Amino acid sequence: MSIVTLELAQSMGLSESELMDRALAAFLQEQRRTVLQARLELLARYEVKTVEELSTKIEEALVPEHPAWEELIVAENLDARLEELDAYLHNGSEEKVTESYISDQPPTTLREFCHFVWQILRTEAQERK
Repeated sequence: MSIVTLELAQSMGLSESELMDRALAAFLQEQRRTVLQARLELLARYEVKTVEELSTKIEEALVPEHPAWEELIVAENLDARLEELDAYLHNGSEEKVTESYISDQPPTTLREFCHFVWQILRTEAQERK
């Protein structure tokens, strides 16, 4: 890598590889958060929680077909992107995988996400002791 990366890793008590792994994980988690937020905002415009609910509303003519069909495609693509990011975030280590549920309500989602991050940071701090 670079001298700066090596110095930063050493100052944090990490190997360069650990620093890069954590940086990549943080980047992927931020990407996931951004995609999830976009998905939630799109679905909220139609007062639905899932892509399937939006599709049903379109089929039953409960929402205008245009732009709902286009936004349905966007929502499906956002779901696919979330699955892709989740696959990248999962490193194959089953002991580190935990089942989770994230609410479709943005304030609740943010609170749950912050609690999740707090738990990870607390665990990492305890492991360093």
